[in-house]
Amino acid sequence: MSGAPRVVYIGDSHTVGTFGREIDSMLRSAYPVWKIETYASCGSSPSWFLPGNAASGHISACGTWFHRYDPKDPARLESLTAAAPTPLIGTLLAAHPDTVIVALGANMADWNKGGIFGLDSALALARAIAAGGARCAWIGPPDAAGHMPADQAKAQVARLNDDLRRTVGGSCAYVQSRTAYDRSWPDPMKMHYPPDAAKAWARQVGAPLRRVLGPTGVPAAGPSD
Repeated sequence: MSGAPRVVYIGDSHTVGTFGREIDSMLRSAYPVWKIETYASCGSSPSWFLPGNAASGHISACGTWFHRYDPKDPARLESLTAAAPTPLIGTLLAAHPDTVIVALGANMADWNKGGIFGLDSALALARAIAAGGARCAWIGPPDAAGHMPADQAKAQVARLNDDLRRTVGGSCAYVQSRTAYDRSWPDPMKMHYPPDAAKAWARQVGAPLRRVLGPTGVPAAGPSD
């Protein structure tokens, strides 16, 4: 497996949950000889994966999932859910992955009062991936309701994706999430998806993501759709 393409997939609570586990499983099924590792921290945004800021390497208080190869036994795949520091992108790039898949952005908006932030960190992360010799595929954040009027939430999701695509598009292929959040779902934050909906979302982005990755694990530059 040492000569197989290497893929690192990083994300937030969506990746800790059903969506991320479905993407992880889909990647391993579609590319069985590739070396794929997933690192997800609930609540995370790009700054958590970057050095030199107050959030660097933050330990999530709401959930962690690392699906990685055991550092002491590189042939053994392990699934870790214990709280752990979010790995910095430099550490992840030290293994020389061919591709980094990023599923971050949901925590770059205020879902109570409105507002988008952290685009500078998203740009820094995308540029760090490129500087580390890997190509980048960025899965855009899904629809969300938050505690905002429906029209305001819809406009914020659209602007967040537009801003992210414009910010990281020079370094990453952007995979658009095309979902519709149901406000009746019993999530107190009105951001997270129940298992069936999360699996449907994963299937929706899975097809364009595989087109971006192609047969070699090196995505083409630019948007995927």
